[in-house]
Amino acid sequence: MSAPAGRGGGRAPSMAEQLAAMRGGNAAYGAAATATAPSPSRAGFTTSANPMYDVEDGDRGGAEGDRSPLLPRGGSGGDGASGSPQTLSPRRGGGGGGSGDDAGPGVARPPRPAAAPGSTNRFAAAAAERARLAAERAHQDAANDASGFDSARGGRGAAQSNASRATSRSGSVVSEPHSQSAGGVLRDPQTAAAATTQQQQQQQQRGPPSSQGGGSQQRSRPPPPPPRSGPPSTTSGGGWAAPSDMMGPPLVPMMARETHFPMDTRGLSKPMPAPTGYTAFTAATATANATGGPVAVVDPFDDKNVLAVKKKEEISDDFWTINHMKLLYLISKYSHCAQTVHEKERWIRKLPMLVLLYEGIISNVFEYDYAPASEVVETTRVYMNVTQEGKDDLDDLVEGKLVKGLRLSTKEHQSVTAYQISPSGLQLISKRLPDEERQLVDDLCVVDGKLLQVVWEEDKFLLRTMTFSRESSITDAEDVSYVVSPYLPRSLRRVGGPVMSSNAHRASESASKESTIRDDLDEVITLSNVTILIGEWIPFGANQVVELNLKLGSNERCQGGYFTAQVDDDSTNTQCEVPTGLTSVQILDHDMTRFTNLEAEVYYPEEDGVVQIEHFGIHTRMDGTVVYGLMIESVMDRILENISLDNLARLLVDVHVDSSRMMESLLSNHQRDLLDMIFLGNTGNRPKVNVIIADRVVPKQAAERYLDKDAFENEIRQVIGDTYEAHDLGENDVVITGSHGIMLVGPHSKMQEGVMLAFLSLRSRDVFVQNVFNRLFIIDDVLKTTRTSIATYEQDPNSVPKIRAVLSETSKDIILLEEVLLYLHESLEQDTSIYAEPVDEAGYKLYQVLKVKLILNDLQIRISDMQKVLKGSRHEVNGLRSMTDTIAETQMFRLQEEIRGNSSDMLHQLKVNERAATSMDMLQILFAGLLAFAILDRVTGEWTVVHTTWAREFIVEPFMNKPMLWFLISMVAWFLVGRTVFWAMAETLDKTGGVITFRVKVNKAIDLNALDAYLSRKAVTSEDGDADSLNANQKVSWVEKDAAKWEGYKPKIEMNYDLKFGFLLTVYLQVSRRASKPAKLRPETLKMRFFTELQEAGIMAPDDAAEVIDNTRRRQTRDDEMVSVEDATVFLKVRVPGERHYREIPFGRQSYLELREEIAHKFECKPVHVVQVFKEPDILIADDDDVSRLKPGTILEVNIKNYKGVEKKLIGEGPEDY
Repeated sequence: MSAPAGRGGGRAPSMAEQLAAMRGGNAAYGAAATATAPSPSRAGFTTSANPMYDVEDGDRGGAEGDRSPLLPRGGSGGDGASGSPQTLSPRRGGGGGGSGDDAGPGVARPPRPAAAPGSTNRFAAAAAERARLAAERAHQDAANDASGFDSARGGRGAAQSNASRATSRSGSVVSEPHSQSAGGVLRDPQTAAAATTQQQQQQQQRGPPSSQGGGSQQRSRPPPPPPRSGPPSTTSGGGWAAPSDMMGPPLVPMMARETHFPMDTRGLSKPMPAPTGYTAFTAATATANATGGPVAVVDPFDDKNVLAVKKKEEISDDFWTINHMKLLYLISKYSHCAQTVHEKERWIRKLPMLVLLYEGIISNVFEYDYAPASEVVETTRVYMNVTQEGKDDLDDLVEGKLVKGLRLSTKEHQSVTAYQISPSGLQLISKRLPDEERQLVDDLCVVDGKLLQVVWEEDKFLLRTMTFSRESSITDAEDVSYVVSPYLPRSLRRVGGPVMSSNAHRASESASKESTIRDDLDEVITLSNVTILIGEWIPFGANQVVELNLKLGSNERCQGGYFTAQVDDDSTNTQCEVPTGLTSVQILDHDMTRFTNLEAEVYYPEEDGVVQIEHFGIHTRMDGTVVYGLMIESVMDRILENISLDNLARLLVDVHVDSSRMMESLLSNHQRDLLDMIFLGNTGNRPKVNVIIADRVVPKQAAERYLDKDAFENEIRQVIGDTYEAHDLGENDVVITGSHGIMLVGPHSKMQEGVMLAFLSLRSRDVFVQNVFNRLFIIDDVLKTTRTSIATYEQDPNSVPKIRAVLSETSKDIILLEEVLLYLHESLEQDTSIYAEPVDEAGYKLYQVLKVKLILNDLQIRISDMQKVLKGSRHEVNGLRSMTDTIAETQMFRLQEEIRGNSSDMLHQLKVNERAATSMDMLQILFAGLLAFAILDRVTGEWTVVHTTWAREFIVEPFMNKPMLWFLISMVAWFLVGRTVFWAMAETLDKTGGVITFRVKVNKAIDLNALDAYLSRKAVTSEDGDADSLNANQKVSWVEKDAAKWEGYKPKIEMNYDLKFGFLLTVYLQVSRRASKPAKLRPETLKMRFFTELQEAGIMAPDDAAEVIDNTRRRQTRDDEMVSVEDATVFLKVRVPGERHYREIPFGRQSYLELREEIAHKFECKPVHVVQVFKEPDILIADDDDVSRLKPGTILEVNIKNYKGVEKKLIGEGPEDY
């Protein structure tokens, strides 16, 4: 059983195994590999029993051209006699031609016939001769007593390795069949010991290393890295640093603290102390850096030598394939590196890059495969045809420093990567890319001389320029024909429950049908007897499970049936119409409050010629875990066996989408609202977790061999996302973890269903929690935008209603999020038994590999953290709501100020109009007199009094005949008539100049019949009604005729009451009086008399009338609150029209008459000339009660008769109200 391995990692080989690998080379390894049974060839490639090790075997002359399984990619030059190319990685393999000093082109070559018998000895002899010459050069270089590394592959130091391998090929050394270790080296101890002894002897003969640059030099080969615990690293390499010259002293592993992983009692790896030679190795590395050798990168803060030394590997130009070159050229079209500070950097984002790669694949520009994968575009999750091979080549370019990567964070809080070509990348494509290949890329991305831009609009990708636009088909998921049967693990079923359905008899239906795949697929990995578990987490609870069981009719005679997500809006109608696409449900077993197991068969329309028999097993439980299980009977023409991962990826996408639609028809409306809020309405494409279980995988190999950064890993990434780790669980079982799930293959894979279900449940929660966290970010952005809108609310007159609408919607989302987090928190505490550690060794190892306990603890911490964030958002909403209310109050205050100012202006204008009306009345009288005299003149003719005898005697002779006398008499008459007119006008204005008003809000029950009788005795002048579905208000007004009852006044009374419910709402009282005389009736007295009259009339109850009177009674001033005039230290401010300054009068215990005397004394007039005293806003001061409510510093305005010849009124302003 091998230890867990990461990418290219595994158990660190022992020193003997390393040396055996170096001395024996690939020849001994190839002998063991070819001893196994061959596998069938695919697509014209010749394959060996283990395709991972299917290198260009055969006779290459220089064994340095062979590709060691330890090398990350490719091989160095050989003699041109290449064997068959690699089946699964055509771009790998050794080059041809020349000695070990020359690196081959590193590209695939067509198969060649097997070597004739005896040719091995010929090639071995040639290799031995080259080895002898190389050994002589090596001894000559060693005499120079200097150290250094040969930076080029296939250096002279490879000669002895070539000789050793040639001897192995010729039969001098025979390698026995051996088992492959995790690192891909020999495990035979005898061979390892012999190789160790031989290497030590050769080292003693070689002497100290030479300082010459081309001399033979020690090449350190670090062990593979430990298993990865997180996402895959973006650094290149992994495994051993494999130079071409593999001769030299014993290798020192490039590890810091952990190099060997012996097994403990449970079969888990246990770290051991680092070798003592590590310090010397670090010093040697520093020396190599100083002498220009390969650079070893060490963390400067690693003072305790905890971190492993990373070695920057030089990648030869021959490593890059034509697809690399075209991809690099495509990036160069959309990116630009700034040469000066004034230029702008241009980068191409990863998502548009994937769209262009897909378009290049269907246009035969790139030789890649693609498969549907889930990608997030803005806030929407979309299934796109993504090429994993293209992404892998893109990572190669980044690792090779030909492309620079830039990570950005979007406004949707998504991480985005952008790419830019580097100067070395530009230099490479200028040397290596042919013009015809450039033209293919130009035809792909250039239209009419303009570069195509990738745009996301209306849920689709568009390729457009200013004059051209077309839609990309990257979002069109391809369909394959398949047949699946429902499946649920036995641990989820009740004992004795009904047997699940099987569609095995229909497996052949998919073989004769078609698919919508538009590309030729290259199958690298196939699975047999595949079972799939798909998990997601949905907010559930005991009540939701009960509702689901009631909806399914779990306790009824006829259980299940057909279901749809459509809501019946007209349940009383005879017929109903539903869209196509129903779900047939059959109950298996259930518990009303805990779980439900059922089978669901989907009847959704598909493309013509595509057959998809979708029959799922569904398990829903109280903690929110939802498991969809299915067994694959057939996919296209493959029945049970050899299911391609390319087709499996398309099947998974279809199952994900259809299961979401199917579950939508079973969920309650509240659950749909929760999911819509979390996924922003995109619930149909919500992410799920895959657990793929298979009995057999082809090719079968060690776990870490699947994470090869190439064909194997690209295939696996199509179904489980970005790969994390690979582990051997036993001799035959392998588990591979990824971002979207796990893949467990082996004959004993189904024996650990409990661990897989625990992982599926927790990983589904983890995916859901990540979406909840993203939703919290969106809410935080909304609140920040709202705060900005509040700060600039004056720029938009409609800002307050908009802000309130946003806060209302955000508050609703926060309430739903609080409910979701409460569901998550409770789900982790409901049934902890499913997360218990298994007792068996294999189960415990899988438990540790899947990190079940770690995921559980992380979820608890994250949920608690999000509850804190959500609490802060709740406080933020409350704060913003308070700020909004403050803004609304400020706007209302401004409105009231404007209304108050307008009211003052209107009151002043009314008084002016009243005076003008009086003047008009006088003019009408004058005009009437003139008209009467004119009529008489028309009747009598030119008659005048002077024609009479008495007039001539008494008027003409004494007055008219004397010069200027009649004129003076006319002027005096004019003055007297005018004075009389002005007096009449002033008298008229004085009668209505004083106004007493009082408005009372009553809201008391009244007797409507008594009110009708009361109003029948009044001369009602106006009635107004206002009715709606809730109220029916009536307004009546009249003028009292009995002046004696109201102290000589005739008040105008207005009542507003509710006819429907019998309530008196408001009363308005108004009295007009002389402005020049003190009021005989106070507003409080007016109110008291009116409500007393209503009580006497039986309209209001005595208690209600008394309550209204008492509630509105003014507060009586106590004697101790009065301030005497002698002790007054404050003043009142008084002014008259035309003056800008104020005059001060003492403030203290004063009556109304005393106040008038003080004002008259200040303005040097008689008290009777002080006509009116006002307080802002036009509040008349008419009696002692009004004076007692004045406060110090109040500004008064007065009307003084004949003051400076003009009678005016000035509106005063007081800082305080009384």
